[in-house]
Amino acid sequence: MICSNKRPVTVSDLMKLGQSRGWPLCELAYWIGLRPKDCTSYEQEHRLNRGMLVHHDVALVVRWLDRYPFAAMPQSVPMPGDFLKRLRQTLEGERLKCGWFATALGRHDSIGSKWWKGKAAAHPTVRRAIALIDDPDPDTLRANWRRWCTHAVLEARLRGTPDLVASQQWEADRLPREIPAFDSQLA
Repeated sequence: MICSNKRPVTVSDLMKLGQSRGWPLCELAYWIGLRPKDCTSYEQEHRLNRGMLVHHDVALVVRWLDRYPFAAMPQSVPMPGDFLKRLRQTLEGERLKCGWFATALGRHDSIGSKWWKGKAAAHPTVRRAIALIDDPDPDTLRANWRRWCTHAVLEARLRGTPDLVASQQWEADRLPREIPAFDSQLA
């Protein structure tokens, strides 16, 4: 596995994922849900600063694709509000709030209610995340969601948010940042 459970996902992990799958940069961008221009920026950062963190939602997709190499991308992806509705039905008795839904997908908690009401479009990375989690079988969907949440909590903890579930907020830094202590492990 490329992504470690002992450090957050970095630009180096993103590039290694693409290399391990034999994906050219444009295909890596597709799988992650980035514009090719953004993926090119990450590639340039990889050359300059391998320890730079990728954005939260990118990190979650990279971590998932690393753990589940046989994940498939369906042709159509439900809208976040529709997916949340189906997920709530699948979780039988568990309460899934809009804020936690958005936070677990790597975004700010306030966007969750906008998705629910259909008043905001999802970032392409969020659409990729939903596509990777989604499954027509309720048991598989439930298991996928729980695994996704586990990955989100781990990534947040590695980035300095000790309890993502309670805070429902990623670290204060919105932009990817460097963690110098991890640089030596990335070579």
